[in-house]
Amino acid sequence: MVERGDEEPSFSDTIARDNEERSMVSEQLSSAVSVSTNMSKVGLKVRYYIALESTWHVLLYATCWRYRPTVLVMESARGRAIVSRVSETLTRWNWNTFSKMGANVYNSQWKRALAEWTIINKIAAPISFPVKIYMAHVLAKRHERRGEEARLKEHAVPSNRPASA
Repeated sequence: MVERGDEEPSFSDTIARDNEERSMVSEQLSSAVSVSTNMSKVGLKVRYYIALESTWHVLLYATCWRYRPTVLVMESARGRAIVSRVSETLTRWNWNTFSKMGANVYNSQWKRALAEWTIINKIAAPISFPVKIYMAHVLAKRHERRGEEARLKEHAVPSNRPASA
């Protein structure tokens, strides 16, 4: 039974609302598609930066997987001293939590490599980020310069002078 004030919408109201929702969804989809097709309009520097960033992350993870930097640090006397000082500090807080985390990370090679990758990225970020931005800038400028040189060679007028020996 329908109470007063809670009247069901009419059939035409329902159809109008459905059409509005469909048009809104189609607008959202068309804007999402236009974003993906506009990738060609993204600047050359941005594309070089994305390539550099992708390469950096893959190579860093592979390096952490292969060379195990934290294990190497732990094998040195200085590294062991630093880790023991840090562990003494952590025991004041909540050692059980930290020891379980460490045990879980070092049980699996991919977890250890991921943890090392994260640590190195956080430590190296203040240096590596500006360097990658600068390298993308340099590579984009070099690419543009080579493109200009190629266009000039295409449109160059051949001279009638013989080549000098």
